[in-house]
Amino acid sequence: MIRQQRLRSQHISSGFGLVEVLMAALLIMVVMTSVSRTLMLGMATNRHMGERISIESEILNDIEVIQGIDALANKDTAAGCSNPAQYLAEQIALKNPEQPGGKWQRAFDFTDQNILVVTYSFNRPETTARIEKRIAEINPSLQAECQ
Repeated sequence: MIRQQRLRSQHISSGFGLVEVLMAALLIMVVMTSVSRTLMLGMATNRHMGERISIESEILNDIEVIQGIDALANKDTAAGCSNPAQYLAEQIALKNPEQPGGKWQRAFDFTDQNILVVTYSFNRPETTARIEKRIAEINPSLQAECQ
């Protein structure tokens, strides 16, 4: 009889009950959900940063091409001395046209004949509601030949 009571007491106290198992499962589910959400946000941010880096890289490449066109524009001083910034903008549009359907747009402002302002605008990859701009000011090297 004592032996039977001892076996019952061991049997009752060994293992986990249904409430403990359900609580543990609930806790694991909450932790896994938060970890999953964090990982998904991280992957989305990584994708947006990749798009941003791609756009900014294209813009920097375009600026380098513009600098090359500016360096070669020195050879034709007679045509561009009246308004060097406008002449450089025309040369850029002729030799390096903007790609249709690209991820960014380029605009020229040559109201000051000594400075060509190139404005690049693109939609932010993180949101569709905001337009971001990059502005480059270029002093045409042609103007040194005109003086």
